[in-house]
Amino acid sequence: MGIVYNEMTKETERLFQNSKSVKYWPYIGKGYFKCKTKILVLGESHYLTDPSRIKEMEDYSGWTNEVVIWAYLDQNYSQNFSSFDDFPKWISLPKDSYLKGYRNTAKMLVQNVYSENNYTKQGSDYVWKNLAFYNFFQRPVASRPGRHDWLMADYDNYIKQARMALDEVMKKLEPDVVIVWGKADLNKKWLPANKEQLYPNVEFFPINHPSYNIRREYIKKWNEFVKQCNINEQYADHHLYYKRVESIFFDKRLKDASKSFCRWFGERSIGYRLNQKENAMILLVTMSENGETVLTLSTRKESDLETIKIVKNPSFNIFDRKRSLNCDGLFELCTIASNATDEDVISKILIALKAMKDCFEP
Repeated sequence: MGIVYNEMTKETERLFQNSKSVKYWPYIGKGYFKCKTKILVLGESHYLTDPSRIKEMEDYSGWTNEVVIWAYLDQNYSQNFSSFDDFPKWISLPKDSYLKGYRNTAKMLVQNVYSENNYTKQGSDYVWKNLAFYNFFQRPVASRPGRHDWLMADYDNYIKQARMALDEVMKKLEPDVVIVWGKADLNKKWLPANKEQLYPNVEFFPINHPSYNIRREYIKKWNEFVKQCNINEQYADHHLYYKRVESIFFDKRLKDASKSFCRWFGERSIGYRLNQKENAMILLVTMSENGETVLTLSTRKESDLETIKIVKNPSFNIFDRKRSLNCDGLFELCTIASNATDEDVISKILIALKAMKDCFEP
């Protein structure tokens, strides 16, 4: 995921690499600055279960981005999705996962009652590509959530440092709305009491921490808030071709042909994973912004040579592509033009699925 991570943090690094006050750089979605309404989600702090690593983690600028990008996008059997557009719409998060706070926030913004393990329901994770996230405190506050031991031991310095860093973040990200994860301590005690005067063009929307659940009342209040503040909902726009992805994914011929596969779909992509003994092959069907469809293959092999050997199987000759891997270790089978029909795309996927199965036949 290194290539993907580096690509997704370029803007953050540009803005904060020379910062003296912001230790934990914010996560900035690739579409954040393009939105007419820029939304910053403000969390409280990081926690550190191993106190011996305090010094090490106090200087780790990528901590927040690691949580949002690596932890969030690495959920479905370590698939390492390259963007929130690829994140499967039905995937369940672990029961006690702190990541539910991110999903519940997205659910509130999209006005979507999320239904896990149900293909027919639209997911909301994709909206994180258009949001920014930042933790208020610039040092870990305790060894576990709900505790503030280290904060209370050095309270004044924690608050002073955090407010100074927040001011820099607000000036550089220029959010229109700040969703505050914490109606009590964070919103009323730790943020500046005069925050509305300090940032007159910003609307603050405090909620209870959403890690456990997002109350329906917040979905209703957000809807009212959007109307009252005349907020543009561009931040919740779907990928340009998500309807086409859905249509292709649910095609009966593909469903029948992929019965032995694990299947998923996101905003712009469809995935098929075939497990056979110690081997696994994954076909990714991705729609680009210009309407092209790219079919790529991953064998989940550590060696690029092993991947190339499999793709040289005669079953894949129909694609007649140059035998080389791209920078993410995926083998590109074909690119389908933007003016191709759904039938064209489906026929190519059917051929690829058959070739994958044929590779395992004696």
